[in-house]
Amino acid sequence: QNNDGTVSSDSRPVWIPLPVGELTSKRVLVMDFVEGVPLNRLEEHMKEKGIDPGSPEAKIGGKRILYSLAAAFERMIFGAGFVHGDPHP
Repeated sequence: QNNDGTVSSDSRPVWIPLPVGELTSKRVLVMDFVEGVPLNRLEEHMKEKGIDPGSPEAKIGGKRILYSLAAAFERMIFGAGFVHGDPHP
């Protein structure tokens, strides 16, 4: 994860919220709120932006999101040297 919360500089579709240190304790984890579009609303969001979900542009965007999610899961599962039991974006 980069200092700006992204998985890597070329994977902006996946944004990882960072902990808010002054609000986090042993029992409570407070994370940044990240504005975005949930994956289950992606097609609807593309239509609102005038992008045909079957268009070449949408396919390129979908591949970019898929690559970014795969990289995020890879980092969650293997990056820290242990298997994460509940990986989710």
